[in-house]
Amino acid sequence: MVVIDSYSILGLSPGATKLQIRQAYRALAKSWHPDQLDGDATRFHQLRRAYDRLMEGIEKTNQAVPIRQFNFLSRFTRKSKPQAAPAPRQTLQLHIALEDLIKGVRRQVTLPDGQAVELQIPKGHSPNCKLPLARSGSSGASQFDVQLRIKPDQEFQLRGRDLHTELYLGLWAMRVGETVNLKTPVGTLAISIPVLSGPGRTLRLLGKGLPACGSAAAGDLYISLQVKAKSDFARRVDQFAETFARSARSARRT
Repeated sequence: MVVIDSYSILGLSPGATKLQIRQAYRALAKSWHPDQLDGDATRFHQLRRAYDRLMEGIEKTNQAVPIRQFNFLSRFTRKSKPQAAPAPRQTLQLHIALEDLIKGVRRQVTLPDGQAVELQIPKGHSPNCKLPLARSGSSGASQFDVQLRIKPDQEFQLRGRDLHTELYLGLWAMRVGETVNLKTPVGTLAISIPVLSGPGRTLRLLGKGLPACGSAAAGDLYISLQVKAKSDFARRVDQFAETFARSARSARRT
């Protein structure tokens, strides 16, 4: 066999490495080179052909079976697989009473697919801030936002975090000053009417609006004093109250 003969000519065993073949060839070439005194041109050419065949065979083997190189740094520089973009968030509307917003309440929200999810509305939550809502059984990431809408209230209006209302009294109660009870969404408050008050005067009760929630401070309650519809007797009482008020002002000046 040609390959085995080539190994024999170089004095090597089959399976010799590329380095061993090169070293054997150089050592024998010095002895058989025609320029040497004991050189032999025929043996030298056989030696050269054997060397070329073996080296060519090794090159073909390396090309047929490529060596896979391991890059140690590649373990730390591999690019992570791109993650799927999160689904777009949807905003749902929830209408609640003003009293529920002030006290805090749990409400069920129906998702577009019909699933009902409970939502905890914190006491005093600002209607302008959306509440996150997670679908039941999800990974915990919120998929929906809930925008609160306050139902109209007959007695109170919400402006920012402040409550506004009107209190109807007789002129006598405004002039002489009385303590009256005002029903609010958080209970009944005793309101002290300052002496010599008049229609259109606004009283401000600090901290009686929306309760504090998170970083948002409590709002205030604004009460606008208005005159009740008058009967004939009430008009006479009002006239007396007006006379009394003028006398009181005159007494203060003197």
